[in-house]
Amino acid sequence: MKNLIKLFIFFLFISGCTKIGKTVTIKGRVLNPVTGEGIAGAAVWLQKTTLGLPGGNKTIKKATTDANGNYEINKATLRYLTLLCTTYKLDKEYLGLGFKDPETGVGYHVKKFKTQHWDYHAVPYGNLKLDILNVNCEGTTDTMNFRSKYQYGLDFESYSSDRLGCYAYISSGSSKLPIGEYVYEMKVKRPSGTVTIQVIANIVEGVETVVQLHY
Repeated sequence: MKNLIKLFIFFLFISGCTKIGKTVTIKGRVLNPVTGEGIAGAAVWLQKTTLGLPGGNKTIKKATTDANGNYEINKATLRYLTLLCTTYKLDKEYLGLGFKDPETGVGYHVKKFKTQHWDYHAVPYGNLKLDILNVNCEGTTDTMNFRSKYQYGLDFESYSSDRLGCYAYISSGSSKLPIGEYVYEMKVKRPSGTVTIQVIANIVEGVETVVQLHY
């Protein structure tokens, strides 16, 4: 019996030692993926989720990015951790694209007892102005509609309404869009046939970009 008690105490001690000092360590950057520049002053925090139970999620640790967008959070291991970030308190507006594994480019999952690296992507805004013109008009039955895809979007948006005949249009104002590359795809139907035309546009921060959809 004494030997059994000693063995139980030994395993209890070993079990306790394996838990002491074990922490979640998360390092990374908050950055603009288009330019690769870090975003200073962004808030990053860890929350413990209650999995839908009363009380809601609880913030347990916060960090603020440095001048190069770097951050680090260390916290004693807890279950059900969620990593969050916000850039809305900064001087200019950003679109948050979420946390990404810098190697795989996919989303994150905070693991217990492990040092991890997670980058958060956020992009500022630019301005877009459309210049649409049927330069090869064959008559009133010409039809064009278009759709666009953002480089950080999942897929193309839905097609626009039809532009009919010898269509001409220039935006009177500009639309605010996150910076980066956009693909505009036009579907054009004429008496002579149907064609698909793609135009690549790059929206730049603080600049009004004119995109010519000429077909």
